[in-house]
This record gives sequence, C-alpha cells and structure tokens, in this order.
Amino acid sequence: MKLTELDAVFVKYIPRSPTDEERALNPHWPADYVVDLFRTKDIPINEADGILFVCPKSRAEDKNHYIQVYFVGSAVPDRIGKNKDGKTVRWSKQGMGMDDLSLQPSIEEQSTSCGWHGFVTLGDAK
Repeated sequence: MKLTELDAVFVKYIPRSPTDEERALNPHWPADYVVDLFRTKDIPINEADGILFVCPKSRAEDKNHYIQVYFVGSAVPDRIGKNKDGKTVRWSKQGMGMDDLSLQPSIEEQSTSCGWHGFVTLGDAK
C-alpha cells in the first residue's frame, strides 16, 4: 500500500525545555529534562528525522494505529525508538520524497499486539 494512502508524514524532532508550569506539576523531573516534541507539518525529506504512517495491517482491519520510525543520523535521542529488547533502532532512508522512499531494514511493529512486519520500498509499505 502506498505511503500516501497510509497518511504518511515526515517528522521533525524539536526538543524544548519544560515550562515553569510543567516543572511545578512534575517536580520529580531532573534539571536537564527535555520535553520531546515532533512536528509533522510540511517537513521535507532532507529535514526529516523520521516518518509516521498508519500501519498497513491495521488499515486493512479498519483499526488505524500508527507506526513511527526514526532515520539513521537523526536528531532523535537514543532513548526514543527502542525495540522490545531495549535497543535503539534506526532506519536508513533512500529516496527524494514520499513517493520513492525506501527504508532498511524491515520494520517490525512491537509496541502493539498488531505485529505487522514489512518493508517500505519505493513509497510502498508491504
């Protein structure tokens, strides 16, 4: 299924410091705590840290949970994007945009019971 049919968007990691109100509500946060934010609007591939798309298996089952993967060399910290074994996972990307994007290695959904395992090749997720 085409990534465009899976509502795919490139994502950009934009960390920020907590606000005073957030600090007051979360006094246990360490002094160097960072709030992790991702922007999804109008991100070109050359500025993207990853991609977010509806899981092809869940789309076929009318459930629509999302998969988010992060690219090799992205600004996303290693503590984000771990597999079930606690290892940080990143994907190599090739292509000029959504229509010809290819990712390596395969993607195995581990955060839900869905269990989709597939590839993104030339803009297709299957």
